[in-house]
Amino acid sequence: MTLPGINGAVLCAALEAAIGLGGHAALGHTPAGVIELSVKLLRQVRHLPCYITTRLDRQAPGLTFVSAVLTNSRGTPCATASGIVVATRGATERGLPLD
Repeated sequence: MTLPGINGAVLCAALEAAIGLGGHAALGHTPAGVIELSVKLLRQVRHLPCYITTRLDRQAPGLTFVSAVLTNSRGTPCATASGIVVATRGATERGLPLD
């Protein structure tokens, strides 16, 4: 019997969190949220640990495009994701710069 893989919803949540944190950091740690997320599950993740690396693709004032790759313990890509992160309106209302 083979080991069960990690649930796809758990992988998607981890990728969304990584994209959100990457965008939040790129926006200067202002309040932000993920408004679009696209995930592709390539293969099962059966062995821990797994790792997520994020990359900032593009940035505009108050807006970032971030991508992420989830790899298994052997370094094989198991899922990819891309998303858009925007600064919330509350950031501008508090006088925080969006650029």
